[in-house]
Amino acid sequence: MPNILYTGPTSPFGRMTCAVIRETGAPIEERIVDVYTAEFLDAINPLRQIPTLLLDDGTALYDSRVICRYADSLAARSLMGGDNDWKVETRWALAIGIMEAGLQRRMEILRPDGGKSTTVIHKLETRIDRALSHLERAASALPTEQARIDAIAIAVALEYTDFRYTRDWREPCPRLGGWLAHYGERPSLAQTRPADHQQQEFEMPQVEIQCPLPGTFYRKPSPEAPTFKQDGDSVAVGEVIGLVEVMKQFSEVQSEVAGRIVRFVVDNEAPVEPGQVLALVETA
Repeated sequence: MPNILYTGPTSPFGRMTCAVIRETGAPIEERIVDVYTAEFLDAINPLRQIPTLLLDDGTALYDSRVICRYADSLAARSLMGGDNDWKVETRWALAIGIMEAGLQRRMEILRPDGGKSTTVIHKLETRIDRALSHLERAASALPTEQARIDAIAIAVALEYTDFRYTRDWREPCPRLGGWLAHYGERPSLAQTRPADHQQQEFEMPQVEIQCPLPGTFYRKPSPEAPTFKQDGDSVAVGEVIGLVEVMKQFSEVQSEVAGRIVRFVVDNEAPVEPGQVLALVETA
């Protein structure tokens, strides 16, 4: 029996592991499973989590960090950056923390109405934003050509942030964005990038935010102020996305759902009618 890695189609932890397997050349076969229905995993990993590695002698290894270390032990050159390189290890841990926060945020958003917490969602988004700011300051420490565990994990975490949260992090983190544009084209990352990310984005349920009354739609609280929200931004229930002005009276337009703004359909200062779609929000 070969060494078999059980992973999921969009799991960032699984993708990181698969990239490490490619970088190290470890003899491991990859199999995509649906963790929610893969009951056979219970006998291998009592937590039924992915990724899980089943070795040819029947030994099971988990979680992703353990599997990455196992694959690295088989490599001619380690991806760990040298003995006791705690800075590399810490950046690796930070990248995994970003993945975890992104996954927790998605799970919170998927809760049924009345069960999700906008406070929790905001807390997780703040955690991700803070971590990205830290990585922006540390961008010069990341390799541009060398395969190293912190860089692989950070690249995966950033693209998972694109997928599940927002792409707007590039504006406050330009060095990190430039680094990813180059490093993300490594074969190990390009080959493990989920091909259905774009299609899944398109197919996710979307909710229309409609105009409540006739007037003029404003995306800013004042001409000099930034917009309430931009395409790709997250939005919480009750959060203001714009204003409608009628005879110098301004009424807030609030989102009735939590999710991510796919796009605004109406421009700033455009005339609007009741029931007209102002924006589309992805809710899952």
